[in-house]
Amino acid sequence: MQFRRETGWQQEWRAPLRKALDWLRDRAAVMFERELSGYVGDAWALRDEYIQVILDRRHDAVERFFGAKGQAGPRHEEKNKILRCLELQRNVQLMYTSCGWFFDDISGIETVQIIKYAARAIQLVRRVSGEELELGFIELLARQEQCGGGG
Repeated sequence: MQFRRETGWQQEWRAPLRKALDWLRDRAAVMFERELSGYVGDAWALRDEYIQVILDRRHDAVERFFGAKGQAGPRHEEKNKILRCLELQRNVQLMYTSCGWFFDDISGIETVQIIKYAARAIQLVRRVSGEELELGFIELLARQEQCGGGG
């Protein structure tokens, strides 16, 4: 089967989007490690174990997740902070969902969805650490116009 390209097909928007997402990912990683350093030895292992909560978000399952660490459980405010950090990382991973990259226009629903994941990650960084990443992210996206991309 051969695919036919539509007139005006272009993907110049992909490079600036990828740079903006990578920039956000890197800043989120630094914040993630810093904010969780007081609670857990290996923040990345905790992130990987967070799949347990993603698959079962009931209150008792979340409590089991925290109880499985073998320490006195964190206080309510600390749990919220930890969960926000873990949700941040979940959204960072979702930003790279493959369906967002295969189209000719950045405004397609799939690409818009990965930008929404990025927006949620930006919100969570702000909520947890007070860091403002939105303008930097937007500036990197704006470079699309400088690359000759339209869309």
